[in-house]
Amino acid sequence: MRAARTNALVSAVLASLWTGATIFLAAVLAPAAFRVLPTRALAGAIVGATLPALLIAGLVLGAVIIALALPAREIARRGRMGSGAFLLIACATAQFVIGGRIERVRSAIAVPIESLPVTDPRREEFARLHAFSVGALGVATLAAMAAGMLAVLSLRERDVHPDHPVDLID
Repeated sequence: MRAARTNALVSAVLASLWTGATIFLAAVLAPAAFRVLPTRALAGAIVGATLPALLIAGLVLGAVIIALALPAREIARRGRMGSGAFLLIACATAQFVIGGRIERVRSAIAVPIESLPVTDPRREEFARLHAFSVGALGVATLAAMAAGMLAVLSLRERDVHPDHPVDLID
């Protein structure tokens, strides 16, 4: 059971680090870029260049969390695997589906997006895709938090014999 506890600890630490990086991007980097840089287009380019690394890391983290939960026997195993799957799927969707569509909309517009009328279909499409991207990142963040918490909870479970039911610490 020592390997399962180590796997749970690694999952908890990695999920915490990724969650922290995501919160830093959303709560500090992006608002600062839009506040300080001279144009929204430049700020969007900075955030847009940063986001893929975070999403790819989240996709890899989801796969790692699933792999580390496979040999576990505790109750939280399925929850960790499910959280890892949500993390992986949300990051893959944000990066490869939504991100690609956002890039196509951006490249089809020759002027800064904010210079388009609010009712312009291209601006509306960008806003819709941006909202989906933010939502996918939110789902991924919640999934990483859940995986981390479940991994920490599994550290509290007693080592059990495979032939006996799981016995939880009070």
